[in-house]
Amino acid sequence: VCPTTCAVCGLKAIGYNYNVASCQGCKSFFRRSVEQKRRFVCEKPDECEENRDGDKPLRCRACRFERCIRAGMDVRAVGASKGWLSRRAANAVTTTEAPSAMTLIPAPVPMESVIDRVIEEFLHLELSHQKLRRSRYNPSFPPPRSLEWCLNGPSLMGIQFGDMPVPYPPHQPPVPFVPMEDALLHRIVVPPFPACYVPPATFKMWMMVDLVYTIEWLKTLPFMRKFNHSDKIRLASNVTQAVTYITAAFDAYDTTKSDVTVMPDGTVICKGLEIKESTVEHNKWFGIISRLKELQVDKREYVLLKAIMACDP
Repeated sequence: VCPTTCAVCGLKAIGYNYNVASCQGCKSFFRRSVEQKRRFVCEKPDECEENRDGDKPLRCRACRFERCIRAGMDVRAVGASKGWLSRRAANAVTTTEAPSAMTLIPAPVPMESVIDRVIEEFLHLELSHQKLRRSRYNPSFPPPRSLEWCLNGPSLMGIQFGDMPVPYPPHQPPVPFVPMEDALLHRIVVPPFPACYVPPATFKMWMMVDLVYTIEWLKTLPFMRKFNHSDKIRLASNVTQAVTYITAAFDAYDTTKSDVTVMPDGTVICKGLEIKESTVEHNKWFGIISRLKELQVDKREYVLLKAIMACDP
């Protein structure tokens, strides 16, 4: 769709020129300024009317060029379009090719635009990941048989499972939680999960299902499609747990402003005195959030950090 307003001067636009909606005058002015490598100086930088936003003609060339740059006009696109025009003129003289046979060379996309697009894609993936964590999809019963089973098939993040009903208070597991560090140090025998136990429909074993949700997120990353099955297993084995911890921690930090990792249904994994004696468990459920707060990590930084962790070989 052809734009209606020039982003530089506010007059009627003729289309997109050098990546910006612009009129014929601003297009020609920017092209001439770049090709001739001209440098303009504003005589009254503090008082010049052209520094202000408006729709009147721009008489100050320095401020007009500055507004072209602020609007997003790409200097590199001028050279690309000039080269294409010269090649088109040469082809018109030496060949009689049909217009459909000509190759159009697009203007280069600024690196900032590429980065912004990548971040937006990761933000969208994060939204889908958290939606899956809050959905009715519950792989607790029957539990996943293996990592290979989790990696099989396309990601489930695009499926609409419906929202999970949140119980208050959260359901408690039938066996007490004992940190692995304490179980090994004090030789605590953890009772097995009762075979006859029938959990409520909303009960989720978060220490397991969150790993499955992370694998579903991992399967959406483009490079995963290029791996063979054994490489997928190696990478998922190495990164899934760390990515799961930071996903749960940032969600609690961002939504509930909690000092401890809280699951979407309100479940807190570590309760009681065990956490004080387990350094590993303390760092997982408390330490990550304290670091996020200390660094004041925002959502854009978090999704990039999460992606970097997923790419750790």
